[in-house]
Amino acid sequence: MKPKLALIEFRMIGDAVMALPFLQSVREQYDVYVCCAPGGAEVFRMILPPEKILCWRPPWIDESSKYSPAKILKQYPGELLQQIRALKFETGVCSWADPRSSLMMVMGGIPRRIGFDLQPQNYYGQERPWRAAGLRKGQLFQRVMSTFGMPLLTETLTRDDYLQSHVKDWAQICRHLGEKWRPDFPWLTQLPSQLSDDVISFVRKHQERGPVGIIHCGARTEAKRWPPDRFKMLLERFFIPRNLPVILIDLPDLTIPDLQHPLIRTFRPGSLSSYVAISGIVDYALCNDTGSAHLSGATGKPVVTIFTNSLPSWFAPYGNHHLAVEGAPCPQKPCLERCVMPSYICRDGLTIEAVESKLLACLSELSG
Repeated sequence: MKPKLALIEFRMIGDAVMALPFLQSVREQYDVYVCCAPGGAEVFRMILPPEKILCWRPPWIDESSKYSPAKILKQYPGELLQQIRALKFETGVCSWADPRSSLMMVMGGIPRRIGFDLQPQNYYGQERPWRAAGLRKGQLFQRVMSTFGMPLLTETLTRDDYLQSHVKDWAQICRHLGEKWRPDFPWLTQLPSQLSDDVISFVRKHQERGPVGIIHCGARTEAKRWPPDRFKMLLERFFIPRNLPVILIDLPDLTIPDLQHPLIRTFRPGSLSSYVAISGIVDYALCNDTGSAHLSGATGKPVVTIFTNSLPSWFAPYGNHHLAVEGAPCPQKPCLERCVMPSYICRDGLTIEAVESKLLACLSELSG
């Protein structure tokens, strides 16, 4: 019997994707289960059976409402904790310096708890005053738990480099377990049978003459969405004059460039798996800094990612840091989506020329 391991990841789609190389590195030696938010569950379902996925939407994931840290113990669902206790995990791991996730392991009765403790080297954006305040509160809670003989983590790690990729945090945990790190692509594959014949035909027809890309101009928050009119100008100035065919990802809550041209096709994926399927048959992707970029990158395809308020060194799709477009300078960056400026300087100051430069680098790689 393999020892049971709980992978704790209560954040977004992109964060779930960044955990995938850890999962594929340790599955031979561990019976891996995942505790995750609903968006992450869609990612993990592509590689794990449903009984291995424990899903819960934590209150802090909803930015439209405030959760109460003072009542945090009451907010953990009893049913999920019962499931965790019943599975009798030997080990729990989390790549975030987050006491809320560590507390889940404590309350779930997991004896071996591995992760990054609360210290500046491990805490994203600790330069910003509001993040520093959160760090101090977390450290206090961490000390209180240890004082009462219930440390949040039984084995603590320190990030090798404050600016390292989040995927490398998972690599550190993997090596701490004594396992070989295996980040080889693809992390995700889905059959093209999920796609319509006309979409597949569009891609295959144009691939006879050159690369075909996809453009996903959506993002979870307004601060991360490069304006649609910039994408439209990019299509008019860069793609069409170079005869570069592209597929625009169209979603119900997404504003896409209103532009009709034989080189431009729209596609509405019905699920994350169908988006992975289209990413798998095209040659590259252009996305904002969000889950779509990580999903495309998980197929092993190059991704040009437009960043705004965060740092590419932390969250660019793995292996694609050199194709990341960094947001315009702002004295409060990285603010991690808590903008305190009069406008989104980092987003609005990001030029079309900067994106074009990375696209040229991407196309050069594909032709070489």
